[in-house]
Order: sequence, then structure tokens, then C-alpha cells
Amino acid sequence: MQKYSRTSRLIALTALILVGITSTVFAYKVADVKAETLREASITKQTRSITGVARSESKNRYLASKLDSINELKLPSGTTHRKDSKPSTEEEVQCKSIVYQTLLKLPTEHVSQLKSLTLFYTTDGRRGLGGGSSIILRCKNVSDAEVAGVLVHEIGHITDENFLQGSKGLATKYLDFGRAVLSDDPSSYFYAISWASDKEKLSDATEADFVSGYAMSDPFEEFAESYAYYILHGEEFRALSANNFALKQKYQILKKYVFDGKEFANYMPNNRTLNKEEREYDVTVMPYEFRAFIAN
Repeated sequence: MQKYSRTSRLIALTALILVGITSTVFAYKVADVKAETLREASITKQTRSITGVARSESKNRYLASKLDSINELKLPSGTTHRKDSKPSTEEEVQCKSIVYQTLLKLPTEHVSQLKSLTLFYTTDGRRGLGGGSSIILRCKNVSDAEVAGVLVHEIGHITDENFLQGSKGLATKYLDFGRAVLSDDPSSYFYAISWASDKEKLSDATEADFVSGYAMSDPFEEFAESYAYYILHGEEFRALSANNFALKQKYQILKKYVFDGKEFANYMPNNRTLNKEEREYDVTVMPYEFRAFIAN
């Protein structure tokens, strides 16, 4: 067996100790590098998230300013409708952004009939009122999709009253605030499918002939509900029309006289099931993909 001197053994032991120390130091350095990498990744993720929020807020401010800059549209303060309307800057920007994006998706000839839009911010009160050339819209305690849905419904009223007009026809039994709708007004073609007058439905009209329960209130509410349904639930409207002659007639009148042949895509959630017999009460709260609607 080979023998080593005492000095050789000390040198070997020292080398082993140095190797151990070096390995330990290297391991600590690797761990530090990994930790630093994770910290940097976390910071990067947080920065991207903050940047995304900032970009979203910046976009909303830009879109809100676009609504403010529509020359033909007056935007009275919400306090003219409700004195307790006191929005935060964020609430006001968010609502104006949603309103502007929604208006962009509607036919310009319909939107051009709107001359005054009052946005108010309270947790209660009617969500929307539309008539003449004015709309009042509540922006608080309602989702973005619902704000847009109510706005589309109210634009339906504005379109019915202003965009569709008769000129030489006879007075019908449909009285809109005391004014008789003329027989050559396309609105009267729509009303006549299910209504004998502005207060009475035809004797053979059924629930299945309407797009919602609220549409059965009077012919004017039916038009506005059907207008919103045509835009936000186009595919669903077409599916119902395939099995109901009254709805088919109404859809065709909207398509021809109101939308000049344009049809709208499917914005329904994938998990929504269509009931062809029973109707939901209010189109404006029926679920739809709001982001898909404004992005399309």
C-alpha cells in the first residue's frame, strides 16, 4: 500500500475543504440568481398588469372625450334629472366610454336622430327613458352590458318615432302621445302584426309572437324591444322567426325598413339555451357577449 507523507495528507485535505467551500458558494450564487430571476419576472408581470390597466384607463378617457366632442349631441348634467347624481371621475369616464362604443355599432342614421343624452349616476331610478330626440340613461348600479342594452332599446324608440315616418297616409288607431301614426309609416306595418290599436292586441296574438314579456306592453315598447333583440340577439331572433310567422314578419320589416338589409351576428353566450315557447321579460337584461358586440 502506498504511503503518503503528513504534508501530502494536509495538502489533500485542504484541497477537499476548498472544493467544498467553492461548491457551497456556487450553490448559493445559483440560488441567488434564481431568486433574482423570479423577482424580476414578478416585477415584469406586475408592470405589465399596471401598464394594461393604464392603457385601458387611457383608452376609456379617449372614448369618453369622443362622446363629449359630438357637436350635434347635447350632454346635459345628470343633476338636471336627479339632483343626487354625483359620479366619480372614473364612473363618468367608464359610462361615457360604453355609450360611445355602443353608438358606434348602431346605424348612423338612427344615432343622428338623438340630440340630447343625459347620463345620471344614482343607485336607483329608471334605467332609461327615450322619446322625441332625447334619452336619459342611468349609469350606476348596472353592468356595462346592461347600460349598452338599455341604450340600444332607447335608440329603438328614437328610431321608431323619428327615423320612420309617414307623409301621405291615413291616421291609424296607433296614437303615440296623442299623435296618430300614419298608415304609410313603416312602424304601422310592424304594429299591425299583433296590435289592433296602441292599447289593444289582436285577439289571436300569443306570447310566442313577441320577443319578450315587456314587448307585450304596447306597440311602441314592442318595437324598441324588437329593435334591441334584432341587434343584440340577431341569431336568436332568426331562430325564433323560423317557427313563428308573426315574428318572421316582424323580423323582415325591421330588416327591410329599419336596417336596410343588414343583419347582426351572434353575441349570445355559448351556454345560453333558447326556449322557443316561453319568453324572458326584458331584452335589455338577457345575457350577451358585450365585448364581442363592441369589438365586431
